[in-house]
Amino acid sequence: MKRKDIFENMLLDIATRLNISGHLTPEKMEEFEENLAIGLDKASIFLKSIESSGIDEYNSIYSKFISFIDAQNSESLDDLEDDIPEAPTKLYDIKQEYINQSKQIVTSSDPIVFTTSSLFSNNVLIDFTTDRGNLVWKGIERLWANWSVNSPETHGFWEFCRNYCDEKYYIQTIEGGNPSEETAWRIYCYNYLKIVNEARFEVPELLKITNGIISTSLQYNDTAKYEQFLDVSDVLNEVKHADDALTRFLKVYQVLEQLAYRKEFIKLIKEHEDNHHPIVRSIQSVTDSFKKNEKDIFKQLFKEEFKELYNIIDVPDGCHKYTNVEPTCLNLASRNKIQDLYKIQADGSRPDKPYYAPTQMADIVYQIRCSIVHNKETELHFTYNNISDYKDIINLINTLSIKLSEMIVSLINDGANTPLTYTNKTLTLY
Repeated sequence: MKRKDIFENMLLDIATRLNISGHLTPEKMEEFEENLAIGLDKASIFLKSIESSGIDEYNSIYSKFISFIDAQNSESLDDLEDDIPEAPTKLYDIKQEYINQSKQIVTSSDPIVFTTSSLFSNNVLIDFTTDRGNLVWKGIERLWANWSVNSPETHGFWEFCRNYCDEKYYIQTIEGGNPSEETAWRIYCYNYLKIVNEARFEVPELLKITNGIISTSLQYNDTAKYEQFLDVSDVLNEVKHADDALTRFLKVYQVLEQLAYRKEFIKLIKEHEDNHHPIVRSIQSVTDSFKKNEKDIFKQLFKEEFKELYNIIDVPDGCHKYTNVEPTCLNLASRNKIQDLYKIQADGSRPDKPYYAPTQMADIVYQIRCSIVHNKETELHFTYNNISDYKDIINLINTLSIKLSEMIVSLINDGANTPLTYTNKTLTLY
């Protein structure tokens, strides 16, 4: 089918549905068909001129299709004569056990895979003028090449444009007819691997970040031991290079992990110097302890060095602050998600401002890190493609990264912070 014929069918299908719903009178419908007979430009201009107030479906869905067809008609006249392959096309359900593994997949080579969730970006119908949107549009053309106007297939398609659905996908094969459910799912998974192999999935808008200055209050302090934290500065530099929330959080966590181990090692050195314990045995003890009790050591770091972090919380206006850390992100939805994912409950003893203790904040940071790093069957793994599973705490993830980075810089800049600074360059072994 020619691309221009597909466009004509789309416009006619939209007009037919507006006519059936009573938003396009029989007289207007006849006028539209006359314009369509003249050309795509006339038909699209006519539909765009329809009084759309009160027609939510027109404003949110149809107008995007009409405008894009109008733009394509104006800019790419030669492309309108391109042949779009017609092939058997079938809609499949993603089995319930695989729902959490559903991806936004659109492919341009056979066999075609088109997931219904691909029609959306950030919970709204995708913008077809973007690179991703243009790929989705090409997939839509392949589907519509096989459908007739006002058919069950086009009705189902508009339903998917109206309501986000991540449970269904289309398979289109030039040869071999419609595959079985099992073969269709295998084709689906193959195409996912193919995209990862040849290109990559875009970072979802909700995870995209812009890195600014970490700390606006940084000034030279002649008592601070900056030279002892060059390795920390290296990782903070990597924090600034991260372009998504998950990667940035992991880089910040690497610094925290380093500081936690450093704090334990400094305590060991002090004990060695005070009591002359065998240094090799002491170092082995710290290493073993960190491996076995990483979370507990991490909690101790928070309790002593990041205790103000407990006040990162989102509360109604008028609630007073207890520290200089501004409340920004822990609203009811995120607190519920934290409880659901990690079984960590905010202290309800202060109804005006529910909060987490420093050790709870450490636990939250540690658990988020595990959700990003681990890919175990028993744990929820945060990825680009299952963002709906953890979207309620993305604001928290971003806020933690920003605030913790700022607090790390402040700790380095604090000349009085002896728990994280070495007192001597050398270590007496005997």
